[in-house]
Amino acid sequence: MTGDGVNNSPSPWIADVGIAMGKNGSDVAKKASDIVLTDGSFATIIRAIAEGHRIYQNIQRFLLHYYIVIPSLALAVMSCLVLRDSPGLTVAPVSTTTMISIYAAVTPPASALSVQSASAIIMEEPPRPPTESIVNREILTGTFTYSIFAGITCAVAFFVPLYSVGGEDVQGITKEDFVTHFRARSSLLVTYLLCSLVAMTHCRSGCRPEWSLRGLKMTFTSHTVIGTLFIRRCLSGHLFVCPVVAIKGYGLIGII
Repeated sequence: MTGDGVNNSPSPWIADVGIAMGKNGSDVAKKASDIVLTDGSFATIIRAIAEGHRIYQNIQRFLLHYYIVIPSLALAVMSCLVLRDSPGLTVAPVSTTTMISIYAAVTPPASALSVQSASAIIMEEPPRPPTESIVNREILTGTFTYSIFAGITCAVAFFVPLYSVGGEDVQGITKEDFVTHFRARSSLLVTYLLCSLVAMTHCRSGCRPEWSLRGLKMTFTSHTVIGTLFIRRCLSGHLFVCPVVAIKGYGLIGII
């Protein structure tokens, strides 16, 4: 509610958001309002509302990205921990060094999602209830759907190389031979990074259609997607240049 005179100052006072005109507004209206519009232009109100919607959506994108990528990895790791090697020890699907690298790989996309520009249809969306939590039904649905799907996909990516190559015990997982185990780890890592890229694309697009010709063009020309691919390529480059680091430092080996 906007107001500038003494007679309409009760309206901004009882409104959810009261706005007073800074140039021509009375002192009573300014004190009764929550916001003082210094330039006195109603167009500024529209831009401020759009900016507020953008910040709110970016916070939701940031949270949704982390709510998907972290639980999905945890689900995949817990699913794979049921395996045991010949001495009866747990077969770790991800090494400690790899987990740190994964966290470093998923953090820049989350940061990029928090500074996305406003959607073209942001002002066409209906207002949300004042009592609605920032973690609303859409966030919970996306978290459950994508995290479960990504977790199961990563677990399958770990089990397939493990049981598709001949060997003893858990298909080659012995103290003398870690090749199959490391290959399964590499398969899980590649699948997880691909799933996190799909999840990041979903979080970036928001309510806009993504899986169409126009949506795919926007995806592959997005600075967020291009930056994510570049950062991950830099983080994984030393694994290709120096295989000893991949094997002894990360417990990984080539899939093929």
